[in-house]
Amino acid sequence: MNIVYTVRADSPEAPELAQLIDLPLGLDIWQVQAEHIVLRAEEEQAARQMGYTTEELVETENHVATFATEAAIAAYHSAETLEHDLRQLVESQPEIAELREIGRSLEDRPIWALRIGERHATEHKLLFMGCHHARECKNRRHNADDSIGVDPNRHYGYMWGTLNINTSSHVPSDPTYVGPRAFSEPETRAVRNLVARELFRGVITYHSFSQLILYPWGYTLRPIPDASDRATMTKLAERMAQLIKGVHGSTYRPQQSSQLYRTAGDTTDWTYGEYAIPSFTIELRPDSLENGGFILPPEQIQPTFEENLPAALEFIDRIL
Repeated sequence: MNIVYTVRADSPEAPELAQLIDLPLGLDIWQVQAEHIVLRAEEEQAARQMGYTTEELVETENHVATFATEAAIAAYHSAETLEHDLRQLVESQPEIAELREIGRSLEDRPIWALRIGERHATEHKLLFMGCHHARECKNRRHNADDSIGVDPNRHYGYMWGTLNINTSSHVPSDPTYVGPRAFSEPETRAVRNLVARELFRGVITYHSFSQLILYPWGYTLRPIPDASDRATMTKLAERMAQLIKGVHGSTYRPQQSSQLYRTAGDTTDWTYGEYAIPSFTIELRPDSLENGGFILPPEQIQPTFEENLPAALEFIDRIL
């Protein structure tokens, strides 16, 4: 039975919470706060034996049933409606919009990139990414142990495979499986080739949840060594958080990615580490499991867009 737990280091004999994250126990880490971790596991026995205080929050199936109702699912786009909307946009604005197929998924589905801007060549390019990975295996690779999926956001070439922990696992059945080798999957190769071809000046990739604005590094607690780059990203993350808060009052916390938890082979470490591109991961609403976790209630879709739009425009203005 899969259950979502809160784990705290309340007892004197319990190690720091960071040590629990770093152990290869196959835990599915959902959220990390200063005083507790929210995780999914078949049982919390390992954490309890190590001296941590555990609290059962909800069975995973009950959580899904509560938030992923038929009405909620109907309020979200399908792949078909997303593609239809993209094509309609291109047809209505052909001077500035173009839809490009940049690759095919493992199941031979098209991977789309929408170019917005003037058609002539320019160095002023930014990349906004979405729908990249989903708890965590959007990839449908059939692994040797009969499990399914490689996590695309642990699969990029920079520092790939250098960690073997809950959040960057070498075990195929784990939700953050890094894959057999970097770029073995067609989905990440499509992004790799797009970035190599276009040489973007900035990258934002949108994920969920926890309301965070993250910047490299993810693979190490050390800050990036270039002081100018570090200042650019930290100041821009802080400014984007201010702009988001000014719309509906939502608090998004800016921080280095590894302050959440360490990951190796993620998108933004690669785009910055390989190409020195200022890169951000924005973890969208909600702020907690109780408010939906990875299943954002549909009535929050529009306000989530509204509060992130000024931050995206500021990102465009600052980087370009």
